[in-house]
Amino acid sequence: MIQNSLRVLLDGIVESLTERVAPTVEDEYARAQVLAAADILAALAPRVAWDRSQALGWVAEAHALARRARDAPGVGAPPAELDEALNAELAPDAGAHAVERHVRLQRAGLVALQRYVGPAGAGTDAALAAEVADLIARRLDDELALLPAPPLDPRRAAT
Repeated sequence: MIQNSLRVLLDGIVESLTERVAPTVEDEYARAQVLAAADILAALAPRVAWDRSQALGWVAEAHALARRARDAPGVGAPPAELDEALNAELAPDAGAHAVERHVRLQRAGLVALQRYVGPAGAGTDAALAAEVADLIARRLDDELALLPAPPLDPRRAAT
């Protein structure tokens, strides 16, 4: 599947506005507005990108919290989901699908962290650890909702 960049998407909108929409608009003022919108988008296209910083910033905080819990004295081996989340890396140029998978993996790691330091955890403040993990998991859900929706994968549409 091809993941279009924001620039490619904006260029497509500019082309549609100038080549398809504007010629069909009869009112001169309305046509000028359509062309002005196309000009603005054309000027913005090379200057904008999908913002991943909010979601990935929370992932960094989640990693720090998970490492503190993992390294606490008297706590046993971490669950596999937590280790997987801590060891996951995301390429700086990763597309929307990869970012979404990464954030979901980190959320699963936080759920595992909550269980890891919960009532069965040794030497930790289980209530506080559960509250923090829950707060961060909810925040990651909020951030995941802000990520651009990836294009529909036709292979997944049938399921």
